[in-house]
Amino acid sequence: MTLAYSALVHLESGKLFLAYKKAIKAVGKDAGNPITHAILGLSYKELGMTKLANKALEKSLAINADFQQTKTLLQYSLSQTPNNQYSHWIKAHLYLQTNDVTGAAKSFERAANIQGRYQMSAKVYLALIHKNKVQLESLNQQLSNEVKQGNQWAELHFDKALIQLANDNMADAIEHFQQAIDAGISQKYRFKNDPLLLTISDNVEFQRITKALELNINKQRQQAIAMEYLSQAL
Repeated sequence: MTLAYSALVHLESGKLFLAYKKAIKAVGKDAGNPITHAILGLSYKELGMTKLANKALEKSLAINADFQQTKTLLQYSLSQTPNNQYSHWIKAHLYLQTNDVTGAAKSFERAANIQGRYQMSAKVYLALIHKNKVQLESLNQQLSNEVKQGNQWAELHFDKALIQLANDNMADAIEHFQQAIDAGISQKYRFKNDPLLLTISDNVEFQRITKALELNINKQRQQAIAMEYLSQAL
């Protein structure tokens, strides 16, 4: 299972091709485990390989249709426990994608009240939703301190970009969005259909970096496709 969960870590950090390679190896070592197939399905899905994603997820459920953790993974979560911070954080983003800001705020609040990696990010989104300038200034300083201490997690840069955008610092926002992409963020949905990004969606530079992100994802997809063909040929 170590390989499978390593794949999830790579997915989270935007290293899609590495996630795919780990997931493939995990299935090879533990083909009878529904979790390995579910994680491979998520890897395919992030690479835009929908048919293979569905096939892997169907295989996962075919092994054990009642396997609860597999069903949870299909919803981009590691468990259904109420204190799973990542689950609440992802759920909040799903609400944002449908412009349900109230629902997003509730889920971000749940995530913000749980100790973990996404706590600060959840607080940033809450402050943005509630337009709390004082809180945003404090969080921006905390994010800057993390980066100065060597933390290069892509989410830190993305959150700083959101804060700069809220402060109408368009150029700084673009710079931090670019840094987030350079650090490995790869979720295209984060840059689209988000009501918090309406003021920048038509910006030429913003469109340029999102296009570059799509090209990078396509490159990783082609690598995965090539590896698929190679594995089938052997």
